[in-house]
Amino acid sequence: MHIDASNFALGVMLGQNLDNTIDKPIYNANRLMNDAKIYTTTEKEALAMIYVVKKFRHYLLENDLIFFVDHQALLYLVNKLTIIG
Repeated sequence: MHIDASNFALGVMLGQNLDNTIDKPIYNANRLMNDAKIYTTTEKEALAMIYVVKKFRHYLLENDLIFFVDHQALLYLVNKLTIIG
């Protein structure tokens, strides 16, 4: 899943990589944010992760899940949770 957030919207792309070359899009989704200014960048990116898991939960059951995010603080938190959990 490729995730990005801005001050106006959340954008996600559910992709599939069968031959280890590039991700092929299966589904794109986005959501407008009314009060995005009250969230930090990390919170917006995390909100996008929660949004995509809730939206695509029927695709994700019993499948491996990889998030592609471009926010370094969130990458650190996710990697730290993966090592601990």
